[in-house]
Amino acid sequence: MKPGSLSHAVGSAMGARIAMAVLNYGLFWSLSHRLQTATLGGFSLLMNVFYMTAMLPLLGLSPSLTRRVATEREHVGIEASNALVFAMPVALVIALAIAGVGLAGYGPALRAPFLLLALSLLPTASTLVSESTLLGLERVADIARFQFAEALLRVTLTIGAVVAGYGLVGVFAVFLALRCGMAVAYRFHPLLPALRRRDLSAAVQRRNWREVPVFLGIGLLAAVTARVDIIVLSRLAGLHEVGVYAAAARLYEASLMLPTIAALSLMPTLARLFADDREYFRRVLAVTMRASLGVGVAVALAVAALAQPIVDLLYRPEVAGAGPVLRMWRGVLLWASRFWQIESLYRANAKYQPEWVPRYLVFRSSGDLPWVATAALRAEAFLVMPTLGRRVRAAEEPAAVPSTPAASPATTGATAAHQATAHTDEVTLDA
Repeated sequence: MKPGSLSHAVGSAMGARIAMAVLNYGLFWSLSHRLQTATLGGFSLLMNVFYMTAMLPLLGLSPSLTRRVATEREHVGIEASNALVFAMPVALVIALAIAGVGLAGYGPALRAPFLLLALSLLPTASTLVSESTLLGLERVADIARFQFAEALLRVTLTIGAVVAGYGLVGVFAVFLALRCGMAVAYRFHPLLPALRRRDLSAAVQRRNWREVPVFLGIGLLAAVTARVDIIVLSRLAGLHEVGVYAAAARLYEASLMLPTIAALSLMPTLARLFADDREYFRRVLAVTMRASLGVGVAVALAVAALAQPIVDLLYRPEVAGAGPVLRMWRGVLLWASRFWQIESLYRANAKYQPEWVPRYLVFRSSGDLPWVATAALRAEAFLVMPTLGRRVRAAEEPAAVPSTPAASPATTGATAAHQATAHTDEVTLDA
């Protein structure tokens, strides 16, 4: 594989994705000037529910599907067909849950938009499978073009619906129609296989369900940590406050756009590199991680530092409270750097240019995993155990030669994990 193809993987999709991000923010900005702040909060709440659930029809298996398509291209039809059959029933359950929450938990103004949003999860499941497959085929630019077209139509039709007086019902009717259009359009892509009955396999379905516990926790954690804030705020404070908070959140997300797009564009290339050339993969991954961390932190801090002038320039006076929210996020990030080495890690990487070296964990059974995790967190100084009582006892008691007690299975697992972290280069996983 030519090194130049890495820059091609990023550059071919970067322009379309930046334009799409600009359109999405432009839509939010336009709605912030045309809707009441509480209605803007309702729009932000509904979109957050969508973004939190849009990846769930595959129950976290999107990266697994992308990896298999990238490394086992002869099985693309089997993997895509089984993924679609896997995703659709899950999407139906999620849609029913969203509709129920909207009917039971929110007022009449949001019930119809919640129902429209729930229906949009069904075509979104098909779109998720198509995009995960194309990502594995390294057709990032095709995905970006499809998404850009949808974003352009969404901006145009949504503003038209709001100007015509249809409110949030019109906004999410447009959203549902475009989600259906995307699902149909992807079905005509020449590289995407059609759903064929002979490709369906009970063995592949069982394998997918066995992998769900591994990937679902990661997906749920990412979705909840990224999106639950607005949902909680809507229950604690109200939709007006959600609108103000969302204005700040959109600016903050825009500041993280470039490193996120670059990392997503490189994902299929890195997956293939991992299979073909481990040494080159390690070098590329190290550069990617340093660049993403450096650019992301620097841009986010700059936007937060200039929060109030940016908010005053972009939003109405009713949304001026977004400025303090951004400044608070900047303070939280700087405060967190004191404990989790965010800023110092970035500065050290930029200064010393360390070589990325993989580390492995070896453990006998899954029951040892809590001890393994504790040992790893302590080794990285993310978890510091209390030491005051230990120091007091050490000062009061005379020194003694320690005996070697019989090791319990849990202690043995933790010790073996800690030693293997430093010395082994073999991977042993006991399912």
